[in-house]
Amino acid sequence: MKRWSNRELKKYIDRYAHEFGEALAIRVYTSQLLGQDPDLVLHGGGNTSVKASFVTLMGESIPAVFVKGSGWDMATTGPDGFVPLDLNALEKLRKLDQLEDTAMFDQLRLAMLHPFPFNPSIEALAHAWIGKAYVDHTHANAILTLTNQENGEDIVKEALGDDVIIRPYIHPGFYLSKDLADALDTSPNIRGIVLMHHGLFTFDDDPRVSYETHLELVARARQYIDKKASRSFFTVEFEKAPDSAITRVAPIVRGALAERAKDPNRPFRPVILQILRDEETLRMIGHPDSRRILEGSVLTADFLIRTKPWMAWIESPELNDMETLSRQIEETVLDFAERYRIYYDQGVQRTGRDFPMFNPRPRILVIPGLGVFCSGTTLKEATITADLSRVTLKVKRDIVAMGATYRGIDEDKLFEMEYWGPQLAKLAKITNALLAGRIAVITGAAGAIGSAICKRLLEEGCVVVGTDLAGERLSALEADLTGRFGENFWALPMDVTDETSVRKAFEAINLRYGGVDILISNAGIAFVKPLDELEIEDFQRVQRVNVEGALLFLKWGIKVLKAQGTGGDVVHISTKNVPSPGASFGAYSATKAAAHQLARVASLELAPFGIRVNNLAPDAVFKGEGRKSGLWEVCGPERMKARGLDEQGLEEYYKNRNLLKIQVRADHVANGVVFFVTRQTPTTGATLPIDGGLPDATPR
Repeated sequence: MKRWSNRELKKYIDRYAHEFGEALAIRVYTSQLLGQDPDLVLHGGGNTSVKASFVTLMGESIPAVFVKGSGWDMATTGPDGFVPLDLNALEKLRKLDQLEDTAMFDQLRLAMLHPFPFNPSIEALAHAWIGKAYVDHTHANAILTLTNQENGEDIVKEALGDDVIIRPYIHPGFYLSKDLADALDTSPNIRGIVLMHHGLFTFDDDPRVSYETHLELVARARQYIDKKASRSFFTVEFEKAPDSAITRVAPIVRGALAERAKDPNRPFRPVILQILRDEETLRMIGHPDSRRILEGSVLTADFLIRTKPWMAWIESPELNDMETLSRQIEETVLDFAERYRIYYDQGVQRTGRDFPMFNPRPRILVIPGLGVFCSGTTLKEATITADLSRVTLKVKRDIVAMGATYRGIDEDKLFEMEYWGPQLAKLAKITNALLAGRIAVITGAAGAIGSAICKRLLEEGCVVVGTDLAGERLSALEADLTGRFGENFWALPMDVTDETSVRKAFEAINLRYGGVDILISNAGIAFVKPLDELEIEDFQRVQRVNVEGALLFLKWGIKVLKAQGTGGDVVHISTKNVPSPGASFGAYSATKAAAHQLARVASLELAPFGIRVNNLAPDAVFKGEGRKSGLWEVCGPERMKARGLDEQGLEEYYKNRNLLKIQVRADHVANGVVFFVTRQTPTTGATLPIDGGLPDATPR
């Protein structure tokens, strides 16, 4: 936990005060201090504000409250993440007795002093009506541990004393804000407000006082918990399941949690998994009574859009019988979905809100002995779900260890928060990219074509595992693509000619993400010699990569796709040399033709499983993404010598021999991959030439 530092504060003032004012510069500093402590704030939770003057274009100074924007992360937000609102306009709203949500947000938008494209925090009115310059609000774990149990108000009072006001859970918005302001009117010298099942507010005209009061109250709560809790409660003997067990189960879970859609081309919307299986988690979920004491509803309504109201839980999983365990997983998921549909239908009848129902399948599945399987529509969302799940389990553990009973928010209030306009607006920010939620694995990723395919898939929202031989080329690709796309790219060393290497790579992918959706077979090597000079050892070396490597990659990738049961896409990077081979290219042409035929056979075998398999047949790709083609590094010198050309001349030769007189680039091949894996046509078993038009290579 970072503590207040005047030296650090000065850096923020020096950086921001000239443009944004000193008060907001200080607000940014203290917000980041709070936001960078995961025991206080996680992934955009909490909010802060400061009251200061806003100077208009005409030089007029207007009293304003700068409130953190909805969905902005306190850990990283700068001054541009705070929405300035006309304080006088907001204070007038307090005179109202009623103000429904839609009207409230209309008023907040009207009060904005700058046309930001995002909304202020849903608790903006509370920030405006608390009569102190600086207001801090978090969902501190220790506070939630006190509030989310039977007799929680008494527990909070005992732990924190008379320094705080305790308020019941009220849906965020106008009525909560009015309740807090009214409570403060009767207790003007109070140091903080605890909201049941929600969190903590502190406030002061001195930003350091508000910040340090916040930490002090949370520390008091933590000390109270530690004093009351029995740390031996969850001490259970357990044997951690081997990685091999997780790698078999993860694709089954991933397939079960995928949303079912009505699009015949894309009947499933896959999820990405993050699996909690640390010793602490396994001890908690391995307790004989763990389901009863840990399964209850979500800690706070702010978690809902990531976690759903509850976790799904498998009773007595048959870990040694994969067929039975698969059935248990599917039955548990279906039971959860039915429970969720009932919850949704009752909520609609009660509130009249008829927003479309979210995917009714769980976001979190607990399998005692294996771990907590957390899902999201993107890797970022899955990571958030995992972090919130970890916190939820720890809070519930502490409550039980205190000898208390967990009590969450009532389901009717949960529905009102889950299907609420501002929450839905947060969901709208989650990417709707074409390949969101999908995981692609590509061989030969460090080459010209491979790197271009990786980049293109990443641009479409895919998580990409780029595999190649370990070395400088793969390391350079990793540095490049992680620099641009972060954790959505993973460089994984793999040798396609070694079955153990291929199998372990897919096991590692299952552990990291839960499975795969897209297989791109791209690894290949060339060798230039006429047939009468070709040594069998050289031919076999090419065959091991081009044929056996393609087969091993397909074999182990298909096992994962079948285990998920959600279809998938396979694209094999073939070549124009299959229909139109080149002289002295016998080893390459023959082996690529064999691999091409394997892909065609795969299209026949896999169609019943909803898995599509297609070939791309490019010609003469010399470079891509700043990388030279490995194939042309081998065969280029011979081709240049035979034709009396330099490197540039050879590229021009191949450009001018096609009908379109166009140079085929690596990104053209990448576009072909995207065409197939986004399923823009109902196609499998096809070969798409990417060659500018070569009559001799036309499939026939």
